[in-house]
Amino acid sequence: MTPAADAMLAEAAELRARAAAIEAEARRMLAQEREGAIIAAMALYEGEIWTRAAALAVDLRSYAANGWRREDGLHELPAGAPSKRRAWHRIFRSRDGAPIGDRQIYNIAKLKSGALAISTDGVRLKNIDENDQVEHGGI
Repeated sequence: MTPAADAMLAEAAELRARAAAIEAEARRMLAQEREGAIIAAMALYEGEIWTRAAALAVDLRSYAANGWRREDGLHELPAGAPSKRRAWHRIFRSRDGAPIGDRQIYNIAKLKSGALAISTDGVRLKNIDENDQVEHGGI
């Protein structure tokens, strides 16, 4: 091979490596948004984690059937929209409209229970203790 071809192949390999790193970071950011949307929505419900996950899943199914079709083109809902509806919209936007069940919501909440999550409405989910009770605090 010629030095020019070798240089082009080396540059192509470097570009592929950079593209793979950028793609991996984008996937990480998308997963973080999906999880953040779920944790923020969980903060709007009362009870133990499983109870909140089940209630959120029921509300998401209803929203998928009734509201999402009309609002899927909106980047976000107006500030005057109810906070739960805004949370449901955020979840569907972060999941490209894909549904999510109560078990998956529960697993995400349990996985993130040691992490600090901040919702879009200014409620901070401080921690989920061993009894699955949530502590709320303002920002």
